[in-house]
Amino acid sequence: KKLGGFKNLNQLAAVPQVGPERFTEIVNTLSKVREPQTDYIIEGRLIGSTKLNFQRTRLVVCACIDGVEIARDNVDTKGNYKLVFKHHEHPSTTELRVLPAKLAHRSATTSALSNTFSASRYVMQKQGKTAYHAVRDLLIPRDYLVFWEVVTKTYHMHGAVYATTFSGGVPISITPLPAAKIEFFEVDAPIVWILGTDPVFTEAFLGYAYTAPDGSYDFEFDFTYKTSPWIWLWLFTDKKPDIRARISQFVSGVWQQVYEGPVDWNIAEDFQRDYFIPEEDTVPVPDEGVKPDEGFRFVSVGLLPIDTTRIQLGYATAQPGDPGRIDTISHQPFCGTLRIFGLFAEAPPVVTYKVQVAVADEISATGSWEDLTDPLNNRKWNGILYRWEAQNLGPNPGTGKYQNIDTEPEADWHEHALKVTWNTVNYADGYYALRVVSYDASDTEIGTYEMPIVRVDNSVPEADLEVIGTSVGGVTICGAMKLGLDRDIDFEVTAYDPEGHVRYYWLSGSRGKDAHSAGLAVVEARPDPTDNWTGVQDKPVSFHVVPLPSSLIGCTSLAYNFELHVFGLATDCYNVTPGSQRVIKETNLIVTEP
Repeated sequence: KKLGGFKNLNQLAAVPQVGPERFTEIVNTLSKVREPQTDYIIEGRLIGSTKLNFQRTRLVVCACIDGVEIARDNVDTKGNYKLVFKHHEHPSTTELRVLPAKLAHRSATTSALSNTFSASRYVMQKQGKTAYHAVRDLLIPRDYLVFWEVVTKTYHMHGAVYATTFSGGVPISITPLPAAKIEFFEVDAPIVWILGTDPVFTEAFLGYAYTAPDGSYDFEFDFTYKTSPWIWLWLFTDKKPDIRARISQFVSGVWQQVYEGPVDWNIAEDFQRDYFIPEEDTVPVPDEGVKPDEGFRFVSVGLLPIDTTRIQLGYATAQPGDPGRIDTISHQPFCGTLRIFGLFAEAPPVVTYKVQVAVADEISATGSWEDLTDPLNNRKWNGILYRWEAQNLGPNPGTGKYQNIDTEPEADWHEHALKVTWNTVNYADGYYALRVVSYDASDTEIGTYEMPIVRVDNSVPEADLEVIGTSVGGVTICGAMKLGLDRDIDFEVTAYDPEGHVRYYWLSGSRGKDAHSAGLAVVEARPDPTDNWTGVQDKPVSFHVVPLPSSLIGCTSLAYNFELHVFGLATDCYNVTPGSQRVIKETNLIVTEP
């Protein structure tokens, strides 16, 4: 607007009606505006007194003006390069720098060959628009590539990941593990380290891959090493990568590492590697189940199949043939996040559904039904990009409904039948009913389906460990005591829950700086696995201390640690007793031998 529509001074001079004041204003404004940028082209080749192997050693050429890098290009296998850039004014000088590709991100002249030429080397060309062109061949000294020769090779790793059942260290059954994330690291050992110590490895992150629905993975990376004319440096150069893999699963919104593989030393350029993860360390995906002929079928809660045999009066009990990870669940309430799986019938097609919860007694719902609002996240396989992509399936903030994916191919989804992730921690302990309400494309309700009543208990038992003393005296306020000839230490143990939800407790002891075992642990479990147990309160328990091992025989007084572990009864149906149901109490003592 300030130029009054004039683009340059030539247009301005051609209009005589412009007054002197307006002319001065426009000239001053135009003087601050740079002319449009002009195209520049620099091309040439790298030549040497001897034949250069550009296929083995990758180089780049960078153009710099006033010390600033403005363009770069990879040197092709014949040694040719071409730089194209724009610049607002004709440069007085242009500097070309030659660098190994691995170091191309550094423009330091200390590691580059440099060649500078003046503006007179540019020749103006007019082919549609003005451009300046320069041809510069660069002479490479005979020893330059030998000194900086960088060898880059592409490595291909592939294989599969399996959740594995071991017996005596031998895998006896394997199941593909889909939707796992494998992070790859290149491991380097130090050239020298202190004798008698373990070498400290360094790691460089290479990238990651996902396991496909069949558990397979595919990963490529470039490995580069530098040659040298000096024999000692050549001998200590690692010319093959050493790879370590860490495998994670996506659990409750975060990646949880489930496995760290050993280092594979000096792998081949095409390297097949399968990973076998102990099944108990993984988070398994329940069996998909079979779609019902009509309505909806609850398939499982976690790994526990859902039926009136396994869930009775709110309590869970596994049956023969259930997954080994949970096959000892017996008369246990529920806790944590319950991942509930189910399938709709093919017809009529269900598009959306609601999940509702109500307070209940042992038999049926007694309170009003309320929509569940816990988010449902799943992951969908992208076969083009070869990765799993996170998908939120609801609930819709406006309708409270979840998206049904039963109509899509099973292999496209990590947990195809997952219908709800109910975080019971947000609810008071007690009995609850849960139901699914389905809707078609026109938002017409199709049906309502109830799951067996569940007893929720996210509390943990009361736990306490009190030291009483030994047969020859009590314990001081400092925690000191003396063993009697019977070598027993007396405690009072509390592992108590008024609702009867105590599974078992154990008391263990260790001693010395290396935590040697002090004796056999004291264990007491629920007497009847099919019934509740309130546990114990202030129960006298004696821990028998075994004689000192030879490594500690010279210690007349020794530091001891005793731990009481109390386990609640509730389950999340992925673990018989999840970590959230464990309470730990401990005490430290100084014990003198008799």
